[in-house]
Amino acid sequence: MNEKISPKFNMIKVNAAEALNTAIREKKIDPLMIGICTWISQTPEFFTTSTCSGRTTLMDLNSTETKKENVFYRKWHSTVKFSEVWEAIEKYEKKGNLWLRQDPFVYVVGTNSWENAQRIIRACQEAGVKRYGIHHAEKEDLHANVVVEY
Repeated sequence: MNEKISPKFNMIKVNAAEALNTAIREKKIDPLMIGICTWISQTPEFFTTSTCSGRTTLMDLNSTETKKENVFYRKWHSTVKFSEVWEAIEKYEKKGNLWLRQDPFVYVVGTNSWENAQRIIRACQEAGVKRYGIHHAEKEDLHANVVVEY
């Protein structure tokens, strides 16, 4: 085990790996992301807590327009045809405001050092990713969550 890896980081990484395995087993993870998530979880200094390869959604928002899991009227994690979206819109029983939304891919990657967080950021820059950054960091017993959105 790497000396830089603290017991706290290791605990967070183990919990994230267990959550990933549960999500895979229960088919609650975007199938396109399983390979990269599994690979990240097998590295000693990185873990992932959330990913999505991108999606198109129809969201049923209430008057306050708050986004909660139950507002997803329809979700597609793959290329969707206009006819599929239109059919879903036609079948919509008005409850609130229906929003059409396209989200890019998202990775949330945790690591145990600033150097590793910077490596992820450099990789994002070289790949042309437009939105990325450190979302959370703890000075004591460092771990950083890097959020990557394209």
